[in-house]
Amino acid sequence: ELGIYFAPESDTPRFLSKAVHALSYDPGELASQVLARLGHDSKDPLALSLQTPDQPWLEPIRVTLAHPRDPLLHVLKGHSGYVHSVAIQGATIASGSWDNTVRIWNATSGEEQHVLKGHSGTVLSVAIQGDTIVSGSSDKTVRIWNATSGE
Repeated sequence: ELGIYFAPESDTPRFLSKAVHALSYDPGELASQVLARLGHDSKDPLALSLQTPDQPWLEPIRVTLAHPRDPLLHVLKGHSGYVHSVAIQGATIASGSWDNTVRIWNATSGEEQHVLKGHSGTVLSVAIQGDTIVSGSSDKTVRIWNATSGE
């Protein structure tokens, strides 16, 4: 079922952060993002101005948005292989992948902090304790990393 959602003024910061997040992956989605948030049958003046008969107007051809109150906070992209393991402690997320790397992320902002390279096989497990990240790999090694410095 398709739902059209309108963002009340109190949702404006979350509304905008979702738009920025989506547009960071595909800036060409601006019109679809705006119109999907405003709604096709919106009485909003901006939506109506985009749909005047005397000028071209845009209509989204697919829904690409989540509701402004959607619980999804971030999509973390960076690995080139399957993500096999994830660990979180406080505001730190560590992910291990088939691309032989461990990536450290800020859980609050969603930003990648460090890419830890050294394994020659798939990273099968990661764990966090304090500033220490431990990773286990199919290369038969366990590596201990500093989460703050990335070393």
